[in-house]
Amino acid sequence: ATVFGIVEQHGGAIRLESEVGRGTRFLIYLPAGAGREEGGAAPAAEEIAPPMATGDETVLVVDDEAMIRTLAADTLAPLGYHVVGAASGEEALEVLEHSHEAVDLIISDIIMPGLHGPELALRVRQEYPGIEIIFMTGYLEDSVREGMGRKETVLMKPLSPSKLARAVRLALDKAKTAETRTGGKP
Repeated sequence: ATVFGIVEQHGGAIRLESEVGRGTRFLIYLPAGAGREEGGAAPAAEEIAPPMATGDETVLVVDDEAMIRTLAADTLAPLGYHVVGAASGEEALEVLEHSHEAVDLIISDIIMPGLHGPELALRVRQEYPGIEIIFMTGYLEDSVREGMGRKETVLMKPLSPSKLARAVRLALDKAKTAETRTGGKP
């Protein structure tokens, strides 16, 4: 589902060929790159995206896939963030309960074994109302958003480092703005 969603988002298609006794082949078709002239080089990275914003806040990344947690840590830690990982919603609640430092932001997968992201968010908002939450998913279907408000920030996997860093900074700044307006009260 994740691969299908990524390919479809990029205007591509997947074709399946299967032959008894020979195996199965998946053919992935993607459109030619936009923004390049015939035979020209791709724009330099610094022309595409501004430098990533930094911070010193604590971010809890909740995903049952270790690779996603590692990607988030490898992206955010060099930018100054302190990154803590949890492999499930239940583990995330334990981290929040036993952590010696305050968690400023949670980035949670929507679909996980056990406690799903929206259920985790509901519990977090009841027990720790000042923590901002960003969701991430590899699924396109609206059904993954059941139980979530439409105002939620949802990042599509695979996560690009710049998109992740930008979303983190926006969410943290939003939380600081809300805290300033309410005098620090949730």
